Amino acid sequence: MKRIRKLSMLGLTVVLLFAMASAAQAYPHPGGLVTSGEWDTIDSKIDANLYPWAEAFDSMMEDADAALGETGHAIATLNIPGYYANPSAHDAAKLRLEIDAQSAYAAAVAYRLTDDTDYADKAKEILNDWSYTNTAITGTDGRLVSAYVGVGLINAADLIKDYSGWSAADKTQFGDWLTNVTLPVWDSITFTSNWRDWSLYAQIASYQFLDDETAMASEVNQLKTQIDVSIADDGFLPDETTRGQNSLWYHYFALTSMTAAAEIVKNATGEDLFHWTSPNGRSIKQALDKMFYYVDGHVSEWPTAYGGGNQSFSNARNLYEAMAEIYADEDYEDYVKSSRPLQGRINYSSGYYHNHAWVYPTLLRTSFLDTIADIIIDNDEAEYTGTWSTSSFKSKKYGADYRYTAVGTGSNKMRWRPDLVTAGTYSVYYWLPDGYTGYASNAPFTVYYDGGSETTLVNEQVVPGGSWKLLGTYDFAAGTGGYVELTNNANSTNVIGDAIKFVIEDEAPPTSVEVIVDNSDAEQTGTWNVSDYKPREYGDDYAYTATGTGSVKMRWRPNLPEAGTYSVYYWLPDGYGGYASNAPFTVYYDGGSDTKTVNEQVAPGGSWKLLGSYVFASGTSGYVELTNNANNTYVVGDAIKFVKN
Repeated sequence: MKRIRKLSMLGLTVVLLFAMASAAQAYPHPGGLVTSGEWDTIDSKIDANLYPWAEAFDSMMEDADAALGETGHAIATLNIPGYYANPSAHDAAKLRLEIDAQSAYAAAVAYRLTDDTDYADKAKEILNDWSYTNTAITGTDGRLVSAYVGVGLINAADLIKDYSGWSAADKTQFGDWLTNVTLPVWDSITFTSNWRDWSLYAQIASYQFLDDETAMASEVNQLKTQIDVSIADDGFLPDETTRGQNSLWYHYFALTSMTAAAEIVKNATGEDLFHWTSPNGRSIKQALDKMFYYVDGHVSEWPTAYGGGNQSFSNARNLYEAMAEIYADEDYEDYVKSSRPLQGRINYSSGYYHNHAWVYPTLLRTSFLDTIADIIIDNDEAEYTGTWSTSSFKSKKYGADYRYTAVGTGSNKMRWRPDLVTAGTYSVYYWLPDGYTGYASNAPFTVYYDGGSETTLVNEQVVPGGSWKLLGTYDFAAGTGGYVELTNNANSTNVIGDAIKFVIEDEAPPTSVEVIVDNSDAEQTGTWNVSDYKPREYGDDYAYTATGTGSVKMRWRPNLPEAGTYSVYYWLPDGYGGYASNAPFTVYYDGGSDTKTVNEQVAPGGSWKLLGSYVFASGTSGYVELTNNANNTYVVGDAIKFVKN
């Protein structure tokens, strides 16, 4: 997406007209989760191609471009059954709102950062679809889901409220929809659990959009009361401690919405609830710090009285990405930096954002606590020897493109040479787009550091690409004496080069443990067939077998270098009606097993979906097993990923 910012005389007139109109508004728009000044800062960071804004922008634009192909899914009566009573019906009903909230919000964010009205028009189209179509919200979980997903529509509306292409009549209709349909539903939530946090967030976002200062003041007072009564003296949330294996998740769920509400209050009214302490001594930071201890490597210590250490959740990084900037908290910063760019909490049943608090938190920060900036050298800034061609064909590249050359004797070279202001120890990372079998499996990346060199052979066939991978940590002198070199002395057809990053040791993200076992590396009992017919498979193919009694098995067995708590994910291609809707994936961890039934009919596939978090010993004793004891015609197995928490 080309980013152009030119202002014609007509455009200037429109801006001035909107500036005059905004004088009558109670609050600036945009001005909910992100202010106009913050948008300007973020925009300048992207224009300068600075890390991590540039990477976060590219990730967000994937969502925005996908949104352009969507049409609204609004329905007159949105009925959301209770999740625990009927999960499949709950997910199916919620999906229409998930797709539209993600599409509208991503498109609105893209509009703010590109000025491309195609994105604003898409957001407008989806918002109009809901405001003119939906007249009722019902069902056991209707109130909650419409708040935690539907607030994404309101956040999108704030971002395009000043868009001249969204008519006054349409904006009035959207406001009437909030006033007559959603707000009465949310206002009926009075109990003090996470439901109340989400209802307050959605109402505060609504009144900011509606410029209703009186109602906003009332909701702010209610949010203060919620902080006071829902947080205990020790920082735990008593309403969420009763949820057993899910109690840590519900702490996260409540604090995510509470903090997002506080952000809108701060930006709209100037009142800072992040640093406010209630009459009984309760504060948001108190609860954040309590939960942070456990998600930052201590999940196994979660109190037995609250469900014990075998929690279903441990990753709260999108929340703490935002909180690191608000509180200038270096511990929060260290916790999140290795995972950037952070996008938001994904609903692994659907592949869309589960809720709309702190979506795109990396992109929407204006500063980071790193004292020495990371140095990133993209392929267009590298030195070359021999013939290298430019391509943008493969996805998940860094920046606009990457380079490739035919394999050979090593005479073709690509060299990334940083100008280091400070001598010291640097972690060196490489970035590659999605691979394929024509790329080298032994591309030689050599790091020339202060006093020597070291070569690492990189498998460039790996899918998916699009993330920073560590080459190693080395001492460098200041200046341009050190560099990374890639040659074409490799196998297969082509060698590719994209970007290299140098991160000084004190600022370096910790190396995470991540082990992926594809179907080709899994143990198999019985007959499994290989196919690449359905799209979005992991790697080259996936495996399938006929359903039966359970005698046919696939087992993904990692060799884990460290003991600890691991999040376990599965990857499947696009589903269809002949696949099982209850495929049994059993995780065998240290001390037990846990079976999750997976609906393999879901489309689109092609993303990591969480099975759960479990304690594993080091080595090969733990594994995931799938059997053919399922319904319909076939059971499908693709890849499993183990990520140390």
